[in-house]
This record gives sequence, structure tokens and C-alpha cells, in this order.
Amino acid sequence: MARKKSFVGCALMLAFVLGASAKTAWLEDMDKALAESKEKNIPIFALFTGSDWCPWCIKLEKEVLSTKEFSNFANANFILFKADFPHNSKQSDKVRRRNEELGKQYKVSGYPTVLILDSEGAVKGKTGYLKGGGAAYVERCTSLLKQAGYQPKEPASKSSGWLESLEDAQADAKENKLPIFALFTESDGGMMCKKLESEILSSQEFKDFAEKNLVLLKVDFPRTVKLDLAQKKTNTALRNKLGVMSYPTAVIMNADGQVKTKIGYRPGGAASYVKFCEEALTKAGYEVKK
Repeated sequence: MARKKSFVGCALMLAFVLGASAKTAWLEDMDKALAESKEKNIPIFALFTGSDWCPWCIKLEKEVLSTKEFSNFANANFILFKADFPHNSKQSDKVRRRNEELGKQYKVSGYPTVLILDSEGAVKGKTGYLKGGGAAYVERCTSLLKQAGYQPKEPASKSSGWLESLEDAQADAKENKLPIFALFTESDGGMMCKKLESEILSSQEFKDFAEKNLVLLKVDFPRTVKLDLAQKKTNTALRNKLGVMSYPTAVIMNADGQVKTKIGYRPGGAASYVKFCEEALTKAGYEVKK
């Protein structure tokens, strides 16, 4: 019984780690949001909400903001900022006063209100709750971005290559009934990481195999490029949880986070690497598609 409880506890902790990226994406500091907007040259999705009392805010969160469609689109096109006005949840006086100031500054008269802001804080678009779920909301946001002069970017997806969101990788894996190939790497550093990339991962043979059989997730620990602090913490937590000790390490796991095998750099090129992956997938009960 103790062993069963321990396993459940580990599974819950891993689920928390894998889902952490969605929770840490929202900023509560407008100055930081403006700075990131300027640095990355993308607008701010500023949400004014009453998270624990406003029924339309709760519907927006449940039907739109928590969906894969919105998350994928937002990660590619927005800096996410939330100004919350809760009735029951604890909030520091500093955050509460700052949110009240922002509400007055932008003349927010009801919740939820969503403002599209540029890097100077100027309003470029406005919306609120809309029916139709994540897909319909993405269409609305796409229209607002185009009207404001932005060129919306296509969100990362399994078909277009590597994901960086743990939550998105899990969602793709569940939807397509595929395992996750989670690559822990130093993209701009280690020699073996570069060899794995140049000799294997960038090869057409591996790409063709991965397209049919894997959800690709990159967990990066770059040496020179500065990661967002929240992303760095999330990556580190996942690395520690899965027991990754060196780079590069690829962890093949199912959508629930159960590790099936680990593999580092292997000499022999793409054909040898793909063969190892095929054997690992077959052993784990997956059907390898040619």
C-alpha cells in the first residue's frame, strides 16, 4: 500500500511539473510585460478579470484560456498579462493598488476585459468573453492583430517541428496517441548536443520518422541565450524529476509522463538512431509507422 501511495504521489508531482508552463506564462507586472513586449517585438494580451467571482471570467478561463488552441496561439503571438480583481483570493496590497491604477488608466468598466497593447502600452484592440471556445477566440485575436498591423504567427505544432511547451506536448501525445520525445539539450553549447543535432535530428530520415511516430519536445538549457526565469525553473524541475544527468539526453515517455527509455548521442548516424527509437517504441507497446 505504501508503494502504491508513493507512485501516486510521484505521478501527481510529475503532472504538476508538466503542466507548470501554462500556469507560469501569465505576468502580473505590467512593467515587465512592456519590457518583454519590446524585447520580443510582440504585443501584450492584457486580461482584466475577477477570477474567483465573475461568471463570465470563469467561463473565459475554462472555455478559452485553458485550451490548447489558445495556448499555442498565445505562446507564438503574445506576452500574457493578467490584472486580477479577486474577492476571496489573497493578493498583496502592491499588486491590488497597481491593478486598480491600470483599471482606471485603461477605463476598464467590466470583467472580463481583454486589451491588446503595444510595447508602449497603447491600446490596439479590445475584446471580452466570446462563445465558441479556443478556436473561435483565436480567430478573433487573429483579426485584432491584423487590424493593429501585426502579422500573426502560426503556433508551433507537432507537424511543424519541436514544441517548447510541456502542456502542448502532452496534449498532442494524448490526441494523436503518440509518445513524447523530450530532448534535454544545450542548444548553443555542448559538442555532443551539436553532433546529435547535425548528424541525426536535422536529417530527413529522423524527421520523417518523428513526423509519424513522435511528439517532439525540446527542453533547452542554453549557455549564452538567456531563458525566461519561469521557463528555466520549469525546465530544471522536469530535468530533476526525470533524473536527467547530462546533455544531450532524450527521454521517450508517454502522455502521462511515464518514462519508457532514455537515449543520448549515439554514433552511427540517423539510421542507427531511428532503429533504436523504433525498438524502444515497439517495446513500449506503440505501433511504429513507416
